Amino acid sequence: VVGIILAMSAQETYAVTTAMGDPMMAHDMLSLWVPITGKDWFWPSKLMILFNVAYCGSAIIRLTIHYLMLPPNNTILKLIRFCSGIINMIYAFGMTTYIMTLLVWAILSAVLHPGSFLPIGTGVVVVGLV
Repeated sequence: VVGIILAMSAQETYAVTTAMGDPMMAHDMLSLWVPITGKDWFWPSKLMILFNVAYCGSAIIRLTIHYLMLPPNNTILKLIRFCSGIINMIYAFGMTTYIMTLLVWAILSAVLHPGSFLPIGTGVVVVGLV
């Protein structure tokens, strides 16, 4: 859910800054009666939202299969576990990359404007070293 919120935040920024046509806004996503076809999307946001929906769907399927207590030798179960593992690995890599990018930007902002961002940059460095 946090990933979808971050993606919609990026989409809102795109919508108010560089969107050329009719941009997709958060109220478009929340109101089901508004058609969302023909809207201008920021493609990384769209990719993030679709991937987060796939991640949530695979987690629900995995939990359902776990609580059904199916035999572990089932071929379909092995395929679902494999696909779920791939989705989890991609999600972990993406979130780690996102968090590391934010931390690097915090350090860079402390170097460029130390009066405002030095405590944040120092905190990132201290947590990173400890």
